[in-house]
Amino acid sequence: MAEDSAQKRTPRTVKCGHCGAVFKNRPWAPGDTCPKCDSDDLAPLLISGATDYERADRSSAYSIEDIRFGRLAQWAEMATPKQVQFALHQQNLAARAGQRVPDIGALLMKDKVIDRRQYEVILNVRRAKPGSREDVELGQAAVKLGYVTPEQIAECRRHQEEADAAGRDAVPLALLLVERRLVQENQMLALLKNAERGESGILHRLRQAQVDETREEPLERILGAKGSQLRPVRIAALAALPVLLAGVWFFLLKGPGTFATVECTNRSPRCGAVFAVPAATKFPCACLECKQKTAYPQAMCRNCGATFPVVGMGGYGVMCPKCRSTQFVMVTTSSKSKQERQEILQKVGKGKGKAPPPPPRGGHRAGD
Repeated sequence: MAEDSAQKRTPRTVKCGHCGAVFKNRPWAPGDTCPKCDSDDLAPLLISGATDYERADRSSAYSIEDIRFGRLAQWAEMATPKQVQFALHQQNLAARAGQRVPDIGALLMKDKVIDRRQYEVILNVRRAKPGSREDVELGQAAVKLGYVTPEQIAECRRHQEEADAAGRDAVPLALLLVERRLVQENQMLALLKNAERGESGILHRLRQAQVDETREEPLERILGAKGSQLRPVRIAALAALPVLLAGVWFFLLKGPGTFATVECTNRSPRCGAVFAVPAATKFPCACLECKQKTAYPQAMCRNCGATFPVVGMGGYGVMCPKCRSTQFVMVTTSSKSKQERQEILQKVGKGKGKAPPPPPRGGHRAGD
């Protein structure tokens, strides 16, 4: 009897109802007393959660739910047997080190074996409805091939119904038959693949769920998961993208635009600043130095190459303050203006064909 009692002691997370103490990985059997207060009100601690997978006790290592999850991942070819075994080994190491044991799905996602979508698919498929069509068809096929008897199928069905009535998850028949060693795993895979060809069975559901989710994956990957805080931001960014692309296209087509060199004519105080503004600016414009509205576009004399501000109605009647010529070219960044000014400088022998150096920050005065 002592040996039987020792064999039934399973490491569990237990809690004392008298003093509230919690003990992890403690070998427990009915009738044990609390090591702290010696109360006999010691029982396994039920882990809260919506499903058996979440409620599973992993205080001593992996649980049966982790084995089921790993088996489904292998059947759906989402993970290899080696990858599943490594995840189970990681759970054992965490338990021995006294650390929190993560579920196998979390470990497989951490190792990049499966993604979040596949994780959710397996969790949805691992819960069965007692008496479902796919279980009935699978049981009939297994009986027909002589793998099991009708009585064994009925016993599995009762197990499902009892679990469902107790508020637990009913395990799919395919998993139950393999766990109870009534059907070998290779035989079960053959049964499931045959059912898949008829668009039925747990394997079909696993693959179909992946196909359905994959169709939505590109959009979800761009916008983010539904309910994500980044989703509205990404939607707004995508809405603004056409406007941005149109602006870039217009800029590339039209170029950066033409700028004119302007000179400030303010004499009180004397300014003479020279700077660039868009050629379409209405003159006179405000000076960047003295802030007065006394800046006019600059021109270059075709006769002597001197530069001076063009003050007047469109330049009519404007003369070069140095040689009194009325022939000039506006100083802008357009290719035509650059070419004409280059020709003027070559003609008058200034700069040996090079563009003149930029004016000093204070600029210069016309006629100086």
